Amino acid sequence: MKRQKKAKLSSVQIIALDIQPEAVEATRSLLRAEGVSGWCEVHQLGHQELEKVAQPGTAGCIVFNLGWLPGGDHRIHTTARTTLPALEQALRLCRGRPVLNSVNGGRESLETILPLAVKYGTGLIVLALDGSGISPDPAVRCETALRAARAAEAAGVRREDILIDCLAMAASVSGGETLAAVEAIRLVRQAGYKTVLGVSNISFGLPARPLVNQNFLTMAMTKGLDLPIINPNLDAMMAAVRCYHLLMNIDTDARDYIAAYANAAVSTSITAGAGQAPSAAPAGTIYAGKISLQPNAHRACLDGQALTLTHKEYALLAFLMSNPSQVFSREQLLNRVWGYDFQGSTRTVDTHIKTLRQKLGNEGRHIVTLIRSGYKFEVTI
Repeated sequence: MKRQKKAKLSSVQIIALDIQPEAVEATRSLLRAEGVSGWCEVHQLGHQELEKVAQPGTAGCIVFNLGWLPGGDHRIHTTARTTLPALEQALRLCRGRPVLNSVNGGRESLETILPLAVKYGTGLIVLALDGSGISPDPAVRCETALRAARAAEAAGVRREDILIDCLAMAASVSGGETLAAVEAIRLVRQAGYKTVLGVSNISFGLPARPLVNQNFLTMAMTKGLDLPIINPNLDAMMAAVRCYHLLMNIDTDARDYIAAYANAAVSTSITAGAGQAPSAAPAGTIYAGKISLQPNAHRACLDGQALTLTHKEYALLAFLMSNPSQVFSREQLLNRVWGYDFQGSTRTVDTHIKTLRQKLGNEGRHIVTLIRSGYKFEVTI
């Protein structure tokens, strides 16, 4: 087969889709190695804008998460050879078998993601939410997820490839809804589906987060959680997993537990208040990077300095920070922040997001755009 001549990529516009901060410099190096001299970072790009720039002749190159492609496959893809949307192009590049994160119960999400999951034989994470948001009722949350999972199966996704995320909500603000995810896990497992969960969301905004995460993880596992998303470098989290495996006889003869702790000096004590700074933050303060939010005082700070925000800017930031890692469509944000009787356009959300990012400076990276889905707030970015 004749080898395709490599496209010349000097002095072009680069559209960097969803590039993580840690990968930016590595990506730049790869581009320079390819002979690319131009560089334009576009971290957040709406689908309509993507379609405009992704047509042949309108942009020289599109970069799809180059810093994170498995196997070190960092090929440059030009718009001269493809007009595929970013997600499908990334699936074509990815070595191994990827898992799509994620689809929800909304019609647009199902129509967009399911064909890709079937075409490329991927795993699929199903979120327990739809156009109405995340229900505080575990049974409703479960049924929302099951509707989406059954639609995925009907489309051709195998049940064993489906993972349902029952969505842990921050305990600091969710009140009586805190354990809804745990009960929803039990119901989902009862229905015959596997589950996945971002465990650390539960402790967002709290001090001594590993303590909360460790106990919440144990509660979730006892209800049937299959795939906890945790930091395996944290002793507290691995201790919870090992103890659970030991007590449930998954770790037969206690071999893994003994191997991990036979010669370890383990401390189980912690003193409340130890190590606190002299001027502790007000109770209920939520943190993300250099951003702090004090809901009781209706105050937001950046690196300790009060931010000047309008009422809606503050309300939008507070809502996103109080629901970390949860994806909300523009319509959902309008309903939850502006109210169901608001008659304005969804562009209102985009405008406020843009202004918030400007006021937050580099910390604005915590507000992440998901093409054709909406926005989410990520703590660890």
